[in-house]
Amino acid sequence: MLQPSPIRYAYLETTNYCNLDCAFCNRRDVVNKQNLMHMSLENWLRCVEILRHQPLAQAKLMGLGEPFFHPQFDQIVKVFKRQFPACFTISATNLQYTIDNKFYDTIKELDLLYLSIDGYKDTYEAARRGAKWSKLIESLDAIESYLSSQR
Repeated sequence: MLQPSPIRYAYLETTNYCNLDCAFCNRRDVVNKQNLMHMSLENWLRCVEILRHQPLAQAKLMGLGEPFFHPQFDQIVKVFKRQFPACFTISATNLQYTIDNKFYDTIKELDLLYLSIDGYKDTYEAARRGAKWSKLIESLDAIESYLSSQR
């Protein structure tokens, strides 16, 4: 009998809530009001438990939603990194919301945060319905200020 290969890479989506309607995203084709949800912390703990014996080398905690819209995303990332401390953990964000202390606590746990910034000013806003260039710059300024204060 063949042994299954170990899982070294995981792509895990904990929310499909999003604040934008990007022209290049297929979210509108698969997410509707009936299946819009945040994964419960209980289900997240179950996923981590199922994966705990796998030698995960890399994981992406993102998907069709804005990960930071999950009300417990900070806990989700902490639980994951406690179980898989050596796993290179990535997430993404569009930065179209108010940056707060939970955001900073969460990004400290990540190995890489991907900033979804395509285009410039008008083209950025046109491709990402609901996005504001000024909000992006405000969020980037807040992150820069925070990082400067940590040095």
